[in-house]
Amino acid sequence: GCGLCSAVCPTGAAVQSALSPEWWANRLDAVMKTRAEQTLLVLACQRRAGSLERAFDEHGMHVDVIRFRCVGQIDAGMLLELSRQPFTRVLVAGCVERRCRFTSGASLAAEQLGRAWSILGTLGFDPSRIAADWSADRAGDRLEPAVARLAGGH
Repeated sequence: GCGLCSAVCPTGAAVQSALSPEWWANRLDAVMKTRAEQTLLVLACQRRAGSLERAFDEHGMHVDVIRFRCVGQIDAGMLLELSRQPFTRVLVAGCVERRCRFTSGASLAAEQLGRAWSILGTLGFDPSRIAADWSADRAGDRLEPAVARLAGGH
């Protein structure tokens, strides 16, 4: 049910239904149409999203949270596309690998983040527009401190 099998399926035969790429693409489109001048987009697993699931304004920056079943569903292409948008920052928030509910989700997300950072750097763009926050306590670690750190860097 986490959709990670579709992220690594070499033939494309595994297709996720819950929170599919089509779902999050529609959600991202909706967020981008209503975005504010200074926006932080948080891509979080269900456990980390917690109270930040809804959009809110804090630290002088509009924050939108998109909840994934697991951040292992995120791919480098998605992160690169988001980095082209006028979002000030993109934050990927998940669990550390040993605490990931879906075992390999955190490592898949970290791999995709590394690819996105590498490509951005190679192209001469600032890779720090995309950040990560990994929690050892899952839902117990609130996202507000990470949001505040990124908002302070805009």
